[in-house]
Amino acid sequence: MKCILLTAGYGTRLYPLTKDVPKCLLEYKGKTILECLLENMDKNIEKIIVTNDHFFKQFNDFYLKNKEKYNITKVYNDGTKTPEERLGAVGDLIATLKKEDDDDFLVAGTDNILDFSLDEFINNFNKNPRNLVMTHFEFRSERLKKTGVARIDTNGKIYYFEEKPTNPPSVQAIPPFYIFTKETVKMLKEHDYKLDSLGELIELIYNDVDIYAMAMPGKRITFNTLDEYKKLAND
Repeated sequence: MKCILLTAGYGTRLYPLTKDVPKCLLEYKGKTILECLLENMDKNIEKIIVTNDHFFKQFNDFYLKNKEKYNITKVYNDGTKTPEERLGAVGDLIATLKKEDDDDFLVAGTDNILDFSLDEFINNFNKNPRNLVMTHFEFRSERLKKTGVARIDTNGKIYYFEEKPTNPPSVQAIPPFYIFTKETVKMLKEHDYKLDSLGELIELIYNDVDIYAMAMPGKRITFNTLDEYKKLAND
C-alpha cells in the first residue's frame, strides 16, 4: 500500500493567513498539521505529497527535511499557480495515480487533526481488502451540508452517498480518508475526473464498485475560517 497526501489546495477561505503558507503547514501545538497527521500513520507506508506550483518549494523543503522520518518518497507538482487553475482534489488524485504503478492506495486529506492513529484503518483493510472509507456520526445539520453523507447497510456497505447535501440523508458523515483497492485504482486511471472534492468521487463511483465504511476510532478536528484556526491554535 502507498499513501497519497493531497496538499494542492490554496486555502482561500483562510486568506490572508494561507496566502503564502499552505493550510496543512500551519502550526498546531508546536508542529505543522501535516506532521501531526504523519505521526498517526505507519512509517512503513510510502507517502507521496501532491501539491501545486505555488506551494511546491515549501513542500519540497518539508520533504527534504522529513523524508526519512516519515518515509516520504516523492513530491508531485500539479503545475497550477492560482486557485482559478486548480485541478481539484480528484484531478490531482487521478493525475498522481497515472504516474504510479497499480497498488492499493490510502488517500488522505491533509487539513485534519486526528486524536487517533490511522493504523487501525489500515489494519482493517489489510485483514479484509476492499474499498474502504471512514465514517462518524454528525448530528449538526450545518456540518452535514458541508461534507459527504452516506447510508450504510448492516454489512457496512455504502448504498447511498451524497456530497454536501442540501437535505442530509443520514447522520453518517464521511471524512476524507479512503483506501482504494488495486482493481479500483486501475478503473480510476481510465478517467479524467476534474472534481473539486474527494466526496464527489465517491458519489460518482459507489454504484459501480463496492465501498465499505469503518467507524472512525476517534475524533478529528477541522477548521475552515481564520477565526476557527485562531481559536484552535489558542486552545
